[in-house]
Amino acid sequence: MPFADLLQFVSANQSTGTLQVRNQQVVKRILFEKGKIISSSSSDPRDYLGHFLVSQGLISEEDLRIAMEVQRSSKMLLGKIVVMSGKVPEQEMVRLLKLKTEETVYTLFLWSEGEFTFYHDEFINRLFVRIALDPQALIFEGVMRHDEWERIRQVFPNNHVVLNRTPEAPETLGSESLQANMIYSLVDNKRTIEDIALASHCLEYPACRILYQLYDAGYLVISEVLESPRERKIAGGDHSTAQMLNLGRELLQKKQFEDALEILREIKPSADNYQTNVAPLIDIAEKETVREIYLRYIRPDQVLRLQVTLDRVSTMDLTPQEGFVLSRMDGSWDVSSILAITPMKEVDVLRVIKKLINRGIIGMK
Repeated sequence: MPFADLLQFVSANQSTGTLQVRNQQVVKRILFEKGKIISSSSSDPRDYLGHFLVSQGLISEEDLRIAMEVQRSSKMLLGKIVVMSGKVPEQEMVRLLKLKTEETVYTLFLWSEGEFTFYHDEFINRLFVRIALDPQALIFEGVMRHDEWERIRQVFPNNHVVLNRTPEAPETLGSESLQANMIYSLVDNKRTIEDIALASHCLEYPACRILYQLYDAGYLVISEVLESPRERKIAGGDHSTAQMLNLGRELLQKKQFEDALEILREIKPSADNYQTNVAPLIDIAEKETVREIYLRYIRPDQVLRLQVTLDRVSTMDLTPQEGFVLSRMDGSWDVSSILAITPMKEVDVLRVIKKLINRGIIGMK
């Protein structure tokens, strides 16, 4: 069932409950009341309110770090903390919560596959700020975005495209000026689209759309199209879902949690019984990987620093994720602070840190 049809079905039936959609390790939930969308949640950190506010240019990474520290101690909603800090007025925050929910829903129109479950008359993650959105308007916009996404991908075949500015600079970037200016400022003939999206805390589609519009207007040119990182191949060949699942279970039993996570993440969400057989194992592998890295490598309160010169870092072959984490190590932020301002899952940030430690690029202060 296409996502547009699924949303239309829930809306037309005036259903109340939670629509959960999963694509591998990403789980998104949309809460409905009598067919209207009243809230949403996502396991993708790029969908979190804090990163959304940074991407909109409304708060800085330092503001986000402080707000996250307050949230850890007070258990207050992040939006309320930001309003209390005076960074965003309360009425503006209500508008932004609606906008963030819309963006969370719109990303689902771009998923090529996934698995959904509808929990009737049940609100999962009940602590939320109530909003009201008409799914019909979102369906129209979502379908338009899907069509535009296909046009963007004809120009930017992947997120490993390097862009450069032309001599002519844009005079104005329209209603999205804060976000667009931030993204435009990051174009330097070195960063890929993925680098730019990470650095701006921006979701994939908005970042690509702004870059595409700038490219189409003649303000950007493509310098290089890099190959996408190849998917990990198990033992040099293709394997069935059953084989990967069995191997993942075997590695979990051997307490090789990170290797198990790599294998299990390769299984497509369209596989039979993914939700019941694969997803729980991925959750276990992620939690155990986090526990093991904290036990053997680092503590949340430890401060990390570079062990090599900046000149040497610039010559290293780093992934966008590694580059982002390294660029935030200023010798004063601890691991918890880096986790708070990085738009990636905790397990993935910790794996990046572990890899950088093993390579001798970073160490403990």
